[in-house]
Amino acid sequence: MNILKTLFSRLFHDKHHAKGHIGKIECRDGVTIVRLKGDITFDTLSSIHHEHIDRFKGADIKNVLADFKDVVNIDTGVIVALVSRLKEMRSIGKDGRIGLINLSDKMRILLDISKTKDLFIEYRSEDAAVMDLSKRG
Repeated sequence: MNILKTLFSRLFHDKHHAKGHIGKIECRDGVTIVRLKGDITFDTLSSIHHEHIDRFKGADIKNVLADFKDVVNIDTGVIVALVSRLKEMRSIGKDGRIGLINLSDKMRILLDISKTKDLFIEYRSEDAAVMDLSKRG
């Protein structure tokens, strides 16, 4: 599970402060659940390096559920990070999905404006998300 924490902390890590933006990472029925927290903005996202793809491949992650319940502020950097994650998954042959739960109205608007909402699946509950995503492989 340490590799999962490393993987996502590289993506959602505060460059300016020691605290990260991941509350917890867990796996449930083959779905990796990433519980995000705090401010997740363009300024607080780490750049993604090519070595990151190798770590992702080693982690054998197929379906991810991002929980935004404890996120207090977001911007378009979150969309960039999610699209990058999906692109990396597909570039290494993983036909996985990224599900989203507990989205704010602002996040929904950003997904709509960026025309990326069809790339991700929004779920009403964690249980529904895990049930659906676990069936997808």
